[in-house]
Amino acid sequence: MISPPHDGWRGIGDRIAGGLSVVGGAGGLAVALGAGAALGPVGLGVVALAGVGAGLWAAGNAVYDNWDSITSFAGDVGGHVSDFVSDAGDAVGGAVDAVGGFLGGLF
Repeated sequence: MISPPHDGWRGIGDRIAGGLSVVGGAGGLAVALGAGAALGPVGLGVVALAGVGAGLWAAGNAVYDNWDSITSFAGDVGGHVSDFVSDAGDAVGGAVDAVGGFLGGLF
């Protein structure tokens, strides 16, 4: 929060998310210690939203920072799935041919 890993607008977002994380953590600690009722329903909602906001910012940063690796992995998986579907189709076709040959030999 004091020295964020990013510069520019992302650094500002890091600082804001850090503050939201502190609010969410303090509120979570208050709930865990039994003082959550003192926050009231609005306070609990604010604490929950602060925690969710900080988590979404962190997740967004992780995706943004690793976008090249994510898209490369997704492309690799797509190619492997395509190969698997093709091989499965070949296996099913071979099985159908074998069953047809077997049944043709019976009649």
